[in-house]
Amino acid sequence: MKPFPLVLCVSAFSVVLLTSSTCTPKMTVGLPYAKTDGRQYLNTGLHDFGSFYVWDRGAKTLTRLEILDDGLQASPIEASVVKQSLSSGFDISFSGNVPASAVDNSQFIAAAASTVRRDSSITLLNAKTKRFKRGFGVLNSSETYEFRSRIAEQFGHDPKRYRFVFIEGQIEADDATFKITKSSDSSVTVSEPSVGSVKLKVLTSGINEESYKGKNVPVLLEVSLLKLTRSPSTEGSGAGYRFAADTENTNQVLTQLLRGN
Repeated sequence: MKPFPLVLCVSAFSVVLLTSSTCTPKMTVGLPYAKTDGRQYLNTGLHDFGSFYVWDRGAKTLTRLEILDDGLQASPIEASVVKQSLSSGFDISFSGNVPASAVDNSQFIAAAASTVRRDSSITLLNAKTKRFKRGFGVLNSSETYEFRSRIAEQFGHDPKRYRFVFIEGQIEADDATFKITKSSDSSVTVSEPSVGSVKLKVLTSGINEESYKGKNVPVLLEVSLLKLTRSPSTEGSGAGYRFAADTENTNQVLTQLLRGN
């Protein structure tokens, strides 16, 4: 057997004697809870449908309070194949013999992210979409009056401190395939004027495809970030409180919360 060729690998990080494969410029895409163009999040931790969490912004903690009764869900929607692509919430890092001018270069990283959004695909087989009636609006219905009253009693005294995360829907599948590039060799060429064109081997991290093989595995989540608001007390309103969308925080904040960061 022929020995592996040894080369002097010069990168932005170090100069070491390595095999030629180690020197290959690489881009790693971190996928935990990345968002898709279908406005769902990859269910990296296999969270449960109907889970309701409180985000304590003072203590910087996310705690699950309870799981809502799935009897409040709408009829599921089935499809033999569902295809989506990544849109945001993924991390990009480089290794190997990547030009120094590309490392920590925000414009080059943005160009790399654009290639991920353009070329990535997530394919679900035998998919089933489950959602609550009226989305997070189910939390403001008469059926959830007692639940809403409990949350208001616990957290209504400090509405600026507390936010809430609700998994209002999910897409289950019997199999999920994740691709970041369209090329057969899992590579992509990223171009940016200050760096030029760089061919990168693409890797992924933070996801195990084997965990998405099985019957009705929850692959994608539909998640709402909410705040508790005071409303005129009416019958069935839950002690005068209602949930509303939190528009102050970005999708990236929600990705970080789901990751536990």
